[in-house]
Amino acid sequence: MENTKDIPDTHTTDEAPCPYEQLAREAWESSAEYNGTPWDETDPVESELREKKKDLVILALTDYSRHGDAAVAHAVAVSMIFHAELCILPLLPDVEAHSESLKHSLFVAETHHVPVTWQPYEPQLRRRIHDIAGEINAMMLVMGVSSERKQSFFTRRKALRWILPSRIPVLVVGSALPRPDAYRHIILPLDTSVYSKEKALWAGYFHRFYHANIHLLYKEYKDKYLAQKLKANLLFTEKIYGNLDIPSTAHPQPDGWEEIEGTALRFAPEIQASLMVCMTTRYPTPIDLLSGRREKHWMRHADEMPFLFINQRDDLYVLCT
Repeated sequence: MENTKDIPDTHTTDEAPCPYEQLAREAWESSAEYNGTPWDETDPVESELREKKKDLVILALTDYSRHGDAAVAHAVAVSMIFHAELCILPLLPDVEAHSESLKHSLFVAETHHVPVTWQPYEPQLRRRIHDIAGEINAMMLVMGVSSERKQSFFTRRKALRWILPSRIPVLVVGSALPRPDAYRHIILPLDTSVYSKEKALWAGYFHRFYHANIHLLYKEYKDKYLAQKLKANLLFTEKIYGNLDIPSTAHPQPDGWEEIEGTALRFAPEIQASLMVCMTTRYPTPIDLLSGRREKHWMRHADEMPFLFINQRDDLYVLCT
């Protein structure tokens, strides 16, 4: 496979997103576990996908803006990683001429044999996003979010209204297109919540499908009760990763007033993190009502790094792998 470059953050370039499968092969061959085994035979997930041809679908939302183009580009990248189909849902009527970025994303999808379908636009389509996701059995929703109303269909506030009802994870990106190391380093902030286990599962998928590096970030709580609850989450994560042969790196952090996600945002550049897995809160706290929900604060950094938002739901979508 020819090694092309990623699309820079512009609409006038002839370069295309990087071939993620090639990067995964190179990562495997340079890893400590490499024993000469060909890439296609290293991962049971790879074999399972080839033999059973699982119908995984990524649903990308576009408004034909820079943020919409970025959503499609990241959706193509994730489709390549998970060997999934790509379904594009337009939030606005089709434009006369697609941008160069969108053209290149579609070209890369075709080059790497990613099946692409378009939902036909209709005025009420946006109200049926979650119904459509269920109808096509989508595994992930991808949207581009902006801080300015005129730049994108989704502002942080509007995006949150679409994220919270979703039973599938939502990948939030800014206007930045995928970097060459996109999804190579996954940062997983763990806390005392029982829902941290869902985050650990989804972070693990990026290793199983892509041999991504997972970085566990957690506080060294001084409070014994909190420390015990965190220990339970760490033991669960270590057990499931051990059973699935998923390596991870622990980065314990000093206890303090800041939430672990805030610490993770400051820590991310140190490990060149290219995705952060986050759990949303089902009910806002008094602090959220005063200063705004924490998810909107995280979205401010979407241009620096995509965020995978997972909801606290009893019927959450989980991959059967």
